Amino acid sequence: MISLTVPLLLRGLFAALIVGFVTSSIRSWVDRVFLVIMLTGIVGLPVVQAIQINLIVVSLAALMALLRQKELLHGAVPPGSHEWLLITIPAVLGGVGGRLLANQLKPSLWLGILGIYAILVGLRILIIKPISEKETKAHPSLFVPVSLGSGILTSLISAEGKPFAVPLYNNAMGQHPQKAYALATVAVVSAAWTALGTLKGVLYLNLHRAMVYS
Repeated sequence: MISLTVPLLLRGLFAALIVGFVTSSIRSWVDRVFLVIMLTGIVGLPVVQAIQINLIVVSLAALMALLRQKELLHGAVPPGSHEWLLITIPAVLGGVGGRLLANQLKPSLWLGILGIYAILVGLRILIIKPISEKETKAHPSLFVPVSLGSGILTSLISAEGKPFAVPLYNNAMGQHPQKAYALATVAVVSAAWTALGTLKGVLYLNLHRAMVYS
């Protein structure tokens, strides 16, 4: 177990400031999952702890972003519409499934997934650019696979998945780039808080089993 020393906390703060500045500046084109890489590389935390810490960061940051984009989001998906269910339900299922899958992974495999994801994000930034809003939108049912994938990524490696979800909402479904970002944020909020609840439940069950068999 790693003790929280002042140098460790300072390195963690330094890593968080870098990632926070970059993601706030570029927004939809960068993912806060890079904080996991920095917490592992700079701070020296085990990847499992780094992912759990970043999951908390992502859940709070996405919630704040959602509150800021409330009016924009209501224009894209009116309150009470079935599109909300097509986004939130798959994201919640992905949040549960990704966290349960994460409990079966070894740290080395986690690092491999993070590395592949980081490479794909870089390639996506170079290849796919935002486009203007299309008059004809794709069918709302496409919200389901995008939100499910975002939910799994969010809970599995605490990646928001926005570098891929936003272009899918924008380029493939024809939403305005800002609306696409807001839609992706809804999925991240749903998945991140579900993943945190699942993580807490799993930890409680493991503790209960340990007490029973001790």
